[in-house]
Amino acid sequence: MAEHEEYPWPGEFEALLAAEKAPSADWVFNACMTTSPTWYRYASGYRRGAELLFKYLEITGHREHNDLVVYPIIFCWRHHLELTLKYMLELARALSNSEGRARLDKHPLLPLWRELREHLPSLGAPPMEVENVEKTFAYLDGYDASSFSFRYPTDKDGNSTQSSVPTLVNLRTLNNKMQALANWLDAGVCEMTARLDALAEMQSTME
Repeated sequence: MAEHEEYPWPGEFEALLAAEKAPSADWVFNACMTTSPTWYRYASGYRRGAELLFKYLEITGHREHNDLVVYPIIFCWRHHLELTLKYMLELARALSNSEGRARLDKHPLLPLWRELREHLPSLGAPPMEVENVEKTFAYLDGYDASSFSFRYPTDKDGNSTQSSVPTLVNLRTLNNKMQALANWLDAGVCEMTARLDALAEMQSTME
């Protein structure tokens, strides 16, 4: 495609996910992937996607896009939370040497959160903060327990996914609240990771 073209159109086939033939000047757009990514890597990607979408609106002032990007922004934040909870459950189960009961192949947030919550007192999480966080997960599950509402206009039965969602969303409030929740969960990830590292070091020393 010529550089002066403003409206891209399909041309000769080119492998979409390969960078080998990309112009050398485009190396800054290369993304390094891995064959064994973690839950947390995926979760971090969706968080960054939501933050960058909002930052674009904030910096450019292109408010005419708000009504469209609200869907990917909310979905990215919700998916970040889902993947982070699943990753934290892996860590919590490893710390407690338990299998757990919440299914990691399902989308609702509350079952994941409720199992994780049982591990939080031993990690030093303040009870009031735990209660506030739970209210947010319950609120989100109330609108989108199946992770459909911000990906599709209808569910698997053809019913509207938007029949009960708010008709007005403030993206700045959403971004600020989600960043705060994500930071809180990050603190939990750091605490559990540090404890697992300490256990591994202790076991290595004993051996």
